[in-house]
Amino acid sequence: MARCRICHRPMSNPDHIAAGMGPVCAAKAARQADDRTAVYPRDRYDRILRGLEKLAGMLAQANAYDVWARAEGTATERAEAAWLKSLISHWYARAQRMEQHARRLLHRAA
Repeated sequence: MARCRICHRPMSNPDHIAAGMGPVCAAKAARQADDRTAVYPRDRYDRILRGLEKLAGMLAQANAYDVWARAEGTATERAEAAWLKSLISHWYARAQRMEQHARRLLHRAA
């Protein structure tokens, strides 16, 4: 009896036997092939860049607030400023990684 080359389940359909894989594994392989050749939408990449610009501005404001809070703020204001700066830095780093990934996909599609 023939078996799927991916999951090794037994196959009885002659078309699937000829292909070497069952219908479920064939569908998964097709989806993966589509994902590898997919074109990254330019408008989505541009949206990521606009978001990065906004986050950079927010990070600059958070840094200014942090500097002020350290110099003149209360303990609560200093803690809030540090938390805000940390949060925005985290999201800025994630957005940068998204942009790098999107840029790679754009170059691969070109």
